[in-house]
Amino acid sequence: MTADGAEEYQKELRELQVAAQTVVESIGSSEESEGSLADRLRVVPQKFAEYLAGTSRNCVAQALGLVNRTGLGPR
Repeated sequence: MTADGAEEYQKELRELQVAAQTVVESIGSSEESEGSLADRLRVVPQKFAEYLAGTSRNCVAQALGLVNRTGLGPR
C-alpha cells in the first residue's frame, strides 16, 4: 500500500468511527458506554426496534384515547 493509499485508508477509518459514534450516541444512553464502539454499534438495531415498538404503542394508545373521547368508538 502506498503512503497515499494508507493516508486515504486512515481518513476513511476515522470517518467511519465518527459516523459509528454518532449512530451509537443517537440511539443509546450515556450509561451504556461500556464495551468497544463495535460492540455498542452491534446493539443499535435492537435498540432502534425497541424505540419503534414503544413509539408505535404510544401512537396507538393516543389514537384509541381520541376515538373513545370523541364518541367515535363502538357503541
